[in-house]
Amino acid sequence: MKPFLVIFIFFAVANAYVFDCLDKCECDTNKEVIHCDDEGRTKLVFPNNERLRGFSVISLSFNNIIRLPDEKSILDKFPDVEKIDVERNPGFDCASLKNYEKIEILSDCSKSLEDILRVPKILRPTRECDFGCRVRNGFGNFQKYLVNLWETMKEKYRNFNLNDTLQHIQQFFTDTFSRFRGF
Repeated sequence: MKPFLVIFIFFAVANAYVFDCLDKCECDTNKEVIHCDDEGRTKLVFPNNERLRGFSVISLSFNNIIRLPDEKSILDKFPDVEKIDVERNPGFDCASLKNYEKIEILSDCSKSLEDILRVPKILRPTRECDFGCRVRNGFGNFQKYLVNLWETMKEKYRNFNLNDTLQHIQQFFTDTFSRFRGF
């Protein structure tokens, strides 16, 4: 019985897991990421009276963060952090980026609005709906869109009248040439 218990404990410790941490965040020990996305945050929450080791990335995207704490304070509480993602925080103070030398800050500061809006908001996996669930939901919505598009195209084809279309094209060219003659 003892060897079984030792093996069980070894596998439990060796395998990565996700647990609740900080204030409504999820700490993923496999990816070494602290996910604090899409929670309406205005600041980075520090652990209480302790340091949180083993996490190289803190993701704070889709929040309302304006400024991060100073680099020294962050490294005191998260000694292994290398990157902090503050993308999609609309009021983020881009001038504050110059204060970080050791931590890379991922932000929208050097992106155009078109680049920012091109990337859709993808909700992070949760315990209730993991990555596979999110993908299935996304494909389900995409499939509905394609079916709707196909039905619209079939309806357009059924109502297509070649004679009317050719008359509209002929009228377009007639109008265009008559405008050029007027110059």
